[in-house]
Amino acid sequence: MRFGRPLKLTADQRALAVRLIAEGKSVREAAGLLNCHPATLYRALPVADLSPD
Repeated sequence: MRFGRPLKLTADQRALAVRLIAEGKSVREAAGLLNCHPATLYRALPVADLSPD
C-alpha cells in the first residue's frame, strides 16, 4: 500500500515521456502533450532519460 499524494503520471505516461524526449522533443513539449508541468517530468524521470542522445 502506498501512502501520500497520488502520482500525476502513470507508468505508461512516464514511458511515453522518455520516448518523446529520446525522439527529440523538449521536456516542455512532452509535458504539454502529457498535460503536466515540465517540473513534474524532471522529478518523475531519471536524469539519464532526459538527455536526447
